[in-house]
Amino acid sequence: MLFSYLFSKPSIDLEAPDLRGLSHKQWSCIASVAKQRRMFKLAALGVERSLPFISSESKKKRLKLEQENDKCLGNLQLMFPDAKRLFDEANRLWFGYGKFNKVLPLYREALKYDPSNPVILYQLANVLWTFEQFGEVRALVAKIEKNLDCFSDFGKEMFAQEKSRLLDPSPFKTPMPIPARSINLEKLDSRGWSWEKWMKIQWPAEERRMFNLAAMAEERSCIFDGDSAREICELYQKNSDCFSYLLLMFPESK
Repeated sequence: MLFSYLFSKPSIDLEAPDLRGLSHKQWSCIASVAKQRRMFKLAALGVERSLPFISSESKKKRLKLEQENDKCLGNLQLMFPDAKRLFDEANRLWFGYGKFNKVLPLYREALKYDPSNPVILYQLANVLWTFEQFGEVRALVAKIEKNLDCFSDFGKEMFAQEKSRLLDPSPFKTPMPIPARSINLEKLDSRGWSWEKWMKIQWPAEERRMFNLAAMAEERSCIFDGDSAREICELYQKNSDCFSYLLLMFPESK
């Protein structure tokens, strides 16, 4: 009767009066039933209270059940996306792999989970600016200005420097031969383009702050010498700097 009553409840308080004064045998039964139902916290308590004394074997059983409980909680948390994980993945694709075609949904999804985060807003504005979606950029800049206090001091300075660029209605002097939002560096590099085609991408990419793409275009479009090597290094450094600056904009980076 106790068990049907206990396990029919939508929630069980381990400190509830119902659980006081139970015998060791009753606790052993509770542990067995709770384990079947994957209620590992309750099962662990049942193991501990099912014996008149604590043995090394019961300690091991309880520890194993506690670990199962923690594992279930960890797995559950991993099933839910969160802003940081989405933002980190989008940054990895943008700054690390140059998979520009993959990032926009990730940045948008990250913002859904943390809609007032000015750093996510700022990076999403940068991406949309690169993709020439200037109307949406202006709306994001307005949202950033409402949340300036959430930036680090460095973030406030950086945004003040970059605001005019983001609000420029026609910042690019050179058209991109292919849509920036469709570019994946790996697939682009597999096309076997001539050096002339790569040359047509380098400057538009640099204008749009797609520095890893600009570096690749420089590598593919010229004879490798000291000057080109230096320029390629500078472009990769700019890409790395942009990522570092973005992380420094978070409040905890103060």
